[in-house]
Amino acid sequence: MNVIKTPRLILRHLTLEDTEALAAIYADPIVMKFFPSMRSQKETKQKIDKMIKSYEKKGFGLWATIYKPDNQFIGRCGLIPQMINECSELEIAYLLAKEYWRRGLATEAAIAIRANS
Repeated sequence: MNVIKTPRLILRHLTLEDTEALAAIYADPIVMKFFPSMRSQKETKQKIDKMIKSYEKKGFGLWATIYKPDNQFIGRCGLIPQMINECSELEIAYLLAKEYWRRGLATEAAIAIRANS
């Protein structure tokens, strides 16, 4: 299910079919430099299962990010609930394959997510 479209991106619900592509991004040490750890394919599947439940329960979560010009899965972007000073806030989050960095895609996604939230 498509959630948001921008000039260059489609954000849609993650599915279990995205496991391999997302696991490859999670396995890249450069992409995961500021994350606690890289994730295995099994852990990636568990994260996707969690996101599917979030769509059903909260109506939002992290979405598959597709680059329109080549129709490639390039990562995930969306909303994550966070507790800040005992207050629930929504964080705009993104993680993209390094081949798609430095193109303004994360900014494009974040602007669209904020506008549609």
